[in-house]
Amino acid sequence: MHILVTGATGLIGSAVTARLLALGHQVTGVARSVGEAARRMPQVRGRAVDIARTRTAAGWAPALAGVDAVVNCAGALQHGGRDDLEGVHTTGIDALYAAAEQAGIRRVIHISAMGVDRATPTAFSRTKLAGEQALMARDLDWVILRPSVVIADVVFTGVALAMHVGYPLSQGWIVLSIALYLVTGAFWLPVVWMQMKMRRLAAEAAVAGALLPAAYHRLYRTWFAFGFPAFAAVTAIFWLMISRPAIGFIDG
Repeated sequence: MHILVTGATGLIGSAVTARLLALGHQVTGVARSVGEAARRMPQVRGRAVDIARTRTAAGWAPALAGVDAVVNCAGALQHGGRDDLEGVHTTGIDALYAAAEQAGIRRVIHISAMGVDRATPTAFSRTKLAGEQALMARDLDWVILRPSVVIADVVFTGVALAMHVGYPLSQGWIVLSIALYLVTGAFWLPVVWMQMKMRRLAAEAAVAGALLPAAYHRLYRTWFAFGFPAFAAVTAIFWLMISRPAIGFIDG
């Protein structure tokens, strides 16, 4: 079977592509850039398509030539940088499904996400749900999957994620987040040592049948105090990652 996989260079898409190849299927892999993927999996027919900007069925027709089924693994985490949530999750994918319908390609598997139909949607879940609804409105033999957790044997670090989304690491909110991670570590790493020390003092007091020594209480007060700045730093990091503000003294 000849199967078109969108998002073929992503975390889920690359795993799906590798599995399909192992099962003996022919694969057309769609991604924004297919150069590196072509070197890793030369047996895949790569198609460079910007899903968010391919909003007509005619734009998808060349990629669907000879295809028997479609697996949509494309996705964006947030709007910004090079990503367009509505384009990737809804309008571009609806154009693909329209093209598949016109070409008589009935089998479609759509990778969505758990919780997209909740009462208070985010932009991510709203556009994901709209993509599902667009597929369900088509005369196609479709399956929609909503995975909750994806486990993989690859590492997708925060640095790699920022580069993938298109945020330069010199951006103010990223620089400040990294600095706050260092602040968090500066307070929390000593806490580990304090807990080990306190456990030893408590064990010695228990063996001797004595009260906890003054050193234990001093460590406890320090341990307790260190939690406040560390927690504040983590809270600030969370806010920076959600709001991504311009930081005047860094971004200029």
